[in-house]
Amino acid sequence: MLSALVINLLSIFISIFPATETGLHVKVLGLKSNDGNIILGVFKNNGSFPTIGEQYKGYELQIKDKKASIWIKDLPKGTYAIGICHDLNSNNKMDKNFVGFPQEPYGMSKNVRGYLSNPTFAQASFYFDGSMTLEIKVE
Repeated sequence: MLSALVINLLSIFISIFPATETGLHVKVLGLKSNDGNIILGVFKNNGSFPTIGEQYKGYELQIKDKKASIWIKDLPKGTYAIGICHDLNSNNKMDKNFVGFPQEPYGMSKNVRGYLSNPTFAQASFYFDGSMTLEIKVE
């Protein structure tokens, strides 16, 4: 009888306080179309940020209803920066004009923007403690 009571109490407790999901949840905001895909790079150091192909971890996200998001569950605690490109033509690179300015929407963690150059790793970096959500706007 006591064990049945304990089981009932545990099931009520679990339903009231569900386990929170751990990992890094990244939501991409400001998408103006469903064309192409999102290229997302997680960077660990200044030397490679924000060059696609030189990231610590890379992901390709599908866009649905002008929204994209990802749960990154295997990321150790540490300092990171994120770079995102809305790859409109799905050629797996950031298209640039002859001067080198981006021709596709992009965004960085902390929503930092460069003026005549890319933001630095220090400007875009954040400390990941094991569970957090970032909202990154692409423009």
